[in-house]
Amino acid sequence: MTDSSRSRHIAISCSNTVKDILCEALKSYAHAVLPENEAGQYGATRHQMLNVIRNLETTGADADEVLLIDQSYKGPCVAAIHHHYSRIYQTLNTPVAQQKQLLLDLLQGVPACDLELESALQRDSLYN
Repeated sequence: MTDSSRSRHIAISCSNTVKDILCEALKSYAHAVLPENEAGQYGATRHQMLNVIRNLETTGADADEVLLIDQSYKGPCVAAIHHHYSRIYQTLNTPVAQQKQLLLDLLQGVPACDLELESALQRDSLYN
């Protein structure tokens, strides 16, 4: 991949577990917020989001492999993460800020593995 192509993408380095959580957040948003049969902007965003999810799901998140998301999808991905964790907070009535921040940091290029996820879960007091 050329440098100019890479600069138009968000490079995500994470474990498969973290990748699965990211995909779950994106799916939750796409299915709950973005209308399925909308022909306008929201329909296009849903279609793009589903393409991002398919790409992430079919790409392994090995230590050597970097997942790429087009920079233009960053806004909807951030909205998806906020939406997903807002729903979890409302359902469980427990803090999820650390987990949410872990996923938001992924979109800034900060790598995340299962140890970071475990730490976020502990800081959110989900193990008490």
